Amino acid sequence: MRKIPGVGFIIFVLASLLATLLFSHQVTTARVTQNFSPTACPASANGGVVTAALPSKKVQIHDVFASKKVLKYRSAGAISHQVGKSPLLVAGNSGTTFAIQTKSSTWTGATMCTAGISDSWFVGGSADITSQSYLSLVNSGLSDAVIDITAYSEKGSIAKLSYTVKQSSQKDIRLDSIAPGSSALALHLITRTGRITSYLFDERKKGLRTYGGDYVNTQSFSSPTLFIAGIPTSLSTTQQTQSTSSTSTAKKKKKSKTSSINVKHILRIMNAGDIKTTATVQVSNSQSVITPIGLNAINLAPGVVREIALDGDLGVGSFGVKISADQNLVASVYTYFESQSFREFLWSTPSQSADELASGPITLNLGGLEPTLTLVSDNIDVVISWTNTKGKVSSKTFHESDFLLWQVPANTRQLVITRTPRGASLSGGALTWRGASGIAFLPLKSGSILDTAAKPISNAATIS
Repeated sequence: MRKIPGVGFIIFVLASLLATLLFSHQVTTARVTQNFSPTACPASANGGVVTAALPSKKVQIHDVFASKKVLKYRSAGAISHQVGKSPLLVAGNSGTTFAIQTKSSTWTGATMCTAGISDSWFVGGSADITSQSYLSLVNSGLSDAVIDITAYSEKGSIAKLSYTVKQSSQKDIRLDSIAPGSSALALHLITRTGRITSYLFDERKKGLRTYGGDYVNTQSFSSPTLFIAGIPTSLSTTQQTQSTSSTSTAKKKKKSKTSSINVKHILRIMNAGDIKTTATVQVSNSQSVITPIGLNAINLAPGVVREIALDGDLGVGSFGVKISADQNLVASVYTYFESQSFREFLWSTPSQSADELASGPITLNLGGLEPTLTLVSDNIDVVISWTNTKGKVSSKTFHESDFLLWQVPANTRQLVITRTPRGASLSGGALTWRGASGIAFLPLKSGSILDTAAKPISNAATIS
């Protein structure tokens, strides 16, 4: 007959199991901390006026001064803040800050204010005789930082340079000192030590004749598939963000509508891989999705920047492009407008990635702008909410394929874009608008970065 275990033995077994579970819990328990990284907005390098559009008037900010050892944050007090001679650091928050730089009646440009990106690309700018362009390196840290820059042109890799950026400072480098004489540039930036935020402003001028200016927004990745949205086909598709009531201004505005405006689009593309590849360009707009003649097989050698005209019927309103290959690519689209009294250009760049909205909504304070929103993706499933200046909240859900063009309503103060709970990833998006000084492009991506770290909990039971 089998002997039944004693009560004491059963208690011993249960106590052993409980101790094992407790010990295991003590060893593996950790506390996860999450914080948003501060973001930096650049100061002007060429005499323009830079204004930062902040997520909230309560957000904390401070100017980046190398001469100050102790940097104290202060409340912004308004959602619009003019950046002075020094860069602006915005305390970490879930919102997105962007900067607008203008030069009166000459040009305007917009860029996302971001935290430092360790590996990034700029596809745009020129270093020929018209170039007035600058690469700005912002080091908001309290120690020196080092960054490596590889420059590519239509001739291939042409320069490998290294720069040291002093603590709490901005270093401005003319593009014509990096790659003198080159007309088609791509820059690959790798931060070796510290945290550097980089910005490229492309301005062109020859004598007294100006040709416009715009930020070239950074690309934090190279990919076999790129989506670029918000490429305008005419000035009317960028909208006029400022209205006037004077008769003389109305007459000038009416006259400009009748004048002929020439528009040209140039795709700048580079194979960032190690072997030759063939790329295909697909154009999508509100009317159709097509592959223009000559863009179905673009031969790309590694490290050589190519420029290809986007001609033919690109549709009415803004359009987007999808670029595909079997090697990693970087690309952008240059759009130039010219009439008898107006010359301006913009650079359209890819958004962050196919999972841009996966980590949460993108929130922007528009501050009176009335941009056109363009989204491109195989499937578009988003909810767009907007709050007007009186505090009224409205929203609309969009389920589209390939392309979405939506005009932001007048008097919108805040714009929030969210992916639907079961929606597909969004591949690309952008905001474009026309102001008093020119036209601007802003890629739809989040400027905030959530840093996550695990901190083990100290416990005497874990010490051996």
